[in-house]
Amino acid sequence: MKNITYLLIIASLAVFNCKKSEPANTTSEAKETKVEVKGTPTPVNVNDSIINWYGAKMSMTHNGTVKLKEGTVYVEGKDVTGGKFTIDMSTIVNLDLDGEMKQKLEGHLRDTDFFEISKFPEVTFQITDVKKKSDTEIDITGNLEMKGISKSISFPATIEYEGDAPKSAKAKVEFDRQIWGITYKGKADDIINDVVKAELDIKL
Repeated sequence: MKNITYLLIIASLAVFNCKKSEPANTTSEAKETKVEVKGTPTPVNVNDSIINWYGAKMSMTHNGTVKLKEGTVYVEGKDVTGGKFTIDMSTIVNLDLDGEMKQKLEGHLRDTDFFEISKFPEVTFQITDVKKKSDTEIDITGNLEMKGISKSISFPATIEYEGDAPKSAKAKVEFDRQIWGITYKGKADDIINDVVKAELDIKL
């Protein structure tokens, strides 16, 4: 009887761990609308900007970074009004592993199971709408294009200023990788979570 109870507990835990997480951000079909941006274009400092990523499976969580190739933010007065960003997927690296395991994971992220960077070397994000919540808080909506698939995603961001000029934007973004055609599930006993998380620190 004890053995049966133990097996039931293990099975319940497995089901719980495999349950599909839902991203915190809103995702929808990309809107085919002409983006008319007001304001002055300001180049992003790609060298100082940071994108941290986090991905999880049943046994562990991995994290790393990926770099911006280029970016422009539009500013009108003190307000961010738009922007477009290009991520260079060849720069994706893992930070929690070493040696052969690190190289293996980075190679896997670059191949067809994940980002397939030989065919899709870049990810782009274009802001289509900005809603101001306060002097430092905004809601951003934009089209995220990855692996040839474009979807609209919304998330909150915090703006930091130097005097009256915006100097950085920080945001936490979550998305369901399946929506962008990244469908690899992992091993049957170590399933990969569909939700990918990113922390953005964009410097101007």
